[in-house]
Amino acid sequence: QIFLQNYKRYSNLIGVPIHPQIVRTLTDEEKYPVEQIIIDEENGPLGPGGTRALMTAMMGTAPSMNGIGYYLIKSLRFWRSNIQDEGVNSICEILRLGGSEIKLSYLELLDCNLTYRSGIALGTS
Repeated sequence: QIFLQNYKRYSNLIGVPIHPQIVRTLTDEEKYPVEQIIIDEENGPLGPGGTRALMTAMMGTAPSMNGIGYYLIKSLRFWRSNIQDEGVNSICEILRLGGSEIKLSYLELLDCNLTYRSGIALGTS
């Protein structure tokens, strides 16, 4: 629940809409603890700002989050989510700064409007 609260709080703070698929995933008690997040175009794209909000909530690094992160995510799948290079930079940030606490072992980015910059950023993370 803290992960969802952090996500909603930071989304509101930076002025991006709260994505219904993230809310649905994080409130599905049958899938708890949540280890995988899948975002597709079903409820609209997540975008780079939404990706930033999700990654910040995972790390718990915004001032109002008191450093309480959610480190159980093993798989992120973004399909046609328009996260762009800026969104990939947010993912790379948790890979670099999260250390051994981050369990992410699978990342899938399909049709997300990425350029070679995303490949370079991921490669150096």
